[in-house]
Amino acid sequence: EDAEEIPPPSLEEGEEEIEELRQEREARNNEIRHMRDERDFRKAHRRTPKELAPLLTGLLVAALFPQIIMVKIEEVATSKKKKKPAAQPPKFFIREHGSNEPVQVSIHPASVNHKTKEFTEQYLVYHQLVRTNKLYIR
Repeated sequence: EDAEEIPPPSLEEGEEEIEELRQEREARNNEIRHMRDERDFRKAHRRTPKELAPLLTGLLVAALFPQIIMVKIEEVATSKKKKKPAAQPPKFFIREHGSNEPVQVSIHPASVNHKTKEFTEQYLVYHQLVRTNKLYIR
């Protein structure tokens, strides 16, 4: 019977523990609220690829501005027998550094787009500008 009796915690110690637990619970509730708010924000601002296309196009053009090609397709007037006007091969223009006027270029024969006849976009991006007897892009 050498057992020592442990006195019950004082009211003050119990209140401190309760206060710590209350603060912990409040912190966790705040974290949960923040996670919900963030999830709701992401849900509300989620965009489809179609909605993001103009933004992504703008970002690419801004990042690759010096290497943009403008594609011009000129249609030739046809006789009344043909319903569709005949399209000429597209012409490609760039703006060289220091020049305000567009400069016509050709697609390099080694380029993957060399044999392409139709382009769905008005602007393209090139990797390299090569000057031989004329200006080539690839």
